Amino acid sequence: MAVIDGSAKPGGWEAAFAGRLASTLYRRGLDEEATPLAVAGPQDLEGYAARLGRANCLVLFGADDEHGMVRLRDLWEWLRTHIAGPKLLAVAWWQHYDDGLSQEMFNDSGGFAPLFTGPKGPADERETGLFLLKFFTELDLHSEAEGAITGRMAWFAWSKARELLRRRGLPSEFSIRA
Repeated sequence: MAVIDGSAKPGGWEAAFAGRLASTLYRRGLDEEATPLAVAGPQDLEGYAARLGRANCLVLFGADDEHGMVRLRDLWEWLRTHIAGPKLLAVAWWQHYDDGLSQEMFNDSGGFAPLFTGPKGPADERETGLFLLKFFTELDLHSEAEGAITGRMAWFAWSKARELLRRRGLPSEFSIRA
């Protein structure tokens, strides 16, 4: 697994959030490093290509260039064209949710990320963090072999994470393509 932070704001809450998530996933044995891959643009992903190629799951955070952050679309398109699949891709937006891009990602039939999860509308950092931690914890608990993730396992982990948000009364909705 690899967490990619496209906030381009090293001192901001976005980078701190990505750092806490990566650190927690690392402590649980789910990520090989305790820090996210901080990128200021898709060109920075080139230096991480080997790690991204080894990872079976990628967590991608980005936004839009209006807020001085890396465009999520640019990161996604670089990953699709430079990293061999299949991967499980989890995506979240900083600040402004882009429904058009979300629909593109969910409808993408390319071979890079046949398993995909992300919000179906705006989600704050608390909702995103709870969902992703529960999702990846459940996925790890129910994975049978190292690195092998099936659509059924991803769907089950998604349903458990979705139920956690519902029980906590959090309104965000995350969806999955599995």
